[in-house]
Amino acid sequence: MLKYFYLVISLLLITFPTQGKVLDIIIGGDMGQGLECHEDMDCPGEQFCHEEQYHCVMCKVPPYEWTGTECKCPAGTVEKDNKTCVECLENTDCANNYFCDTDTNHCEYCKFPKLWVNNLCKCPPETNETDGVCVCNQTNTELNQTTGKCDCILSEEKCASTNFNSNECLCCPTSQPVYNGTSCVTCATFNPNKPIWDAASKKCIQCRTNTDCAGSTPICNASSKVCESCPSDKPVWDANSKTCVKQVTITWQNASNKNSQTVTSNQDVYSQNPGSIEGYNFDGWYWDRDLSNRVNFPVKVNSDTTFYARWNGLSATLDEIPINKCGGSRLGSEYTHTQWEYWVPKNAIVQVYARSSWNDDGYNCNAKSGNWYFNWYDNNRNFIQNGWEQGTHCTWVYIGNAPSNILRLQSTDWSKHCDVVFRLQVRYEMPAIRY
Repeated sequence: MLKYFYLVISLLLITFPTQGKVLDIIIGGDMGQGLECHEDMDCPGEQFCHEEQYHCVMCKVPPYEWTGTECKCPAGTVEKDNKTCVECLENTDCANNYFCDTDTNHCEYCKFPKLWVNNLCKCPPETNETDGVCVCNQTNTELNQTTGKCDCILSEEKCASTNFNSNECLCCPTSQPVYNGTSCVTCATFNPNKPIWDAASKKCIQCRTNTDCAGSTPICNASSKVCESCPSDKPVWDANSKTCVKQVTITWQNASNKNSQTVTSNQDVYSQNPGSIEGYNFDGWYWDRDLSNRVNFPVKVNSDTTFYARWNGLSATLDEIPINKCGGSRLGSEYTHTQWEYWVPKNAIVQVYARSSWNDDGYNCNAKSGNWYFNWYDNNRNFIQNGWEQGTHCTWVYIGNAPSNILRLQSTDWSKHCDVVFRLQVRYEMPAIRY
């Protein structure tokens, strides 16, 4: 049996003469038969003993491989710094969807949420890589490892009393609730036309109540929170009641004068002071121009209305003391004047009654009267106008409408008899005021 073992060994040496050292070691022999080294110290200078081929080489192996003429990195590796073989130096040294970890020089798989883009394993949009980890750029957000998107970590609850802005993922204080792209600002700064923050809708609005509106748009729409005009059926804003109202015009027709006022529809209207007109007494306001339907104030009106003032004209008969031309002993000297003066309202219809009688107070018409004439004066006794009436007796004589207030009547020749007593009476009546 032993001879067969040596026969096999002999055949191996013939076939693989360079492996003789191995066999020699196996059978306990010394180094020889063309082998250069057994360990590094057997090689000169900085050479190394190849641990498998027992040749002195310039490269330390593994990982280098000796090709028989040179040291070379094994397939699937690259040389680094002329010292060692590594799996990769850059991404192109790795297979698809793998990237080179430059710290370990190993090819790593591009793991989600990183994305393989243009032969680069990159963090998803809106993120950046920090210490090998994808981090969201926006404050208060975290990268969702399932979706690869940045999720806001804030909420209404976390913002507490401040305003949570879900779009920007931040909490703005209620005093500056709107984010304008760079900072939190007030609604008035963000949009002057909507200066009020509405916490319920989380929006800037124009108004909450009517008090926030003014001018031609005094009404706050409860739904849209926008200031609007009064409706067409109630087009006027009433500052007192703070509501839109309908307004009507009241015209006060007062003789030849009139004035108007604007009032709110269906509100109480009270009587207006009519003032005074010489020669008339005021007798109330009336609904109609015929002065048949008196107004009982206060009243409510819902359309344009005219009230008419009723004036009742005054009338009177004015009697002067009688005169006796001769100043007869029976009547006394007080009857000796020949001029009378009356005050009448201006524009009054004036009549004069002349009469005479024998030896009495002048009321009997049993004596013929003399002639008389009249003059008109103003209140300062400045002459205005005169007239003449001759020989009228015991009848009312119309002398016209009074152009002023003072009427003077004067006598001329009353009678040839000193016992005749002469008397004048004046009657006036104010003309009716019609509409």
